Amino acid sequence: MTKDIIALTPKMPDTATLLAALHAGGPSLGLSATDDGAVIQLCTAAGRPLCH
Repeated sequence: MTKDIIALTPKMPDTATLLAALHAGGPSLGLSATDDGAVIQLCTAAGRPLCH
């Protein structure tokens, strides 16, 4: 089961900052994009989405 994570920030974070924050979830986790890059998912090494 995936979890949605929503962060309220004063301004929109840049893409590099957002990806770094997701990747900080753990070195064994990866990132994938869906919906033409509109949704970024944090995934297990096997590719199973954990959050988006």
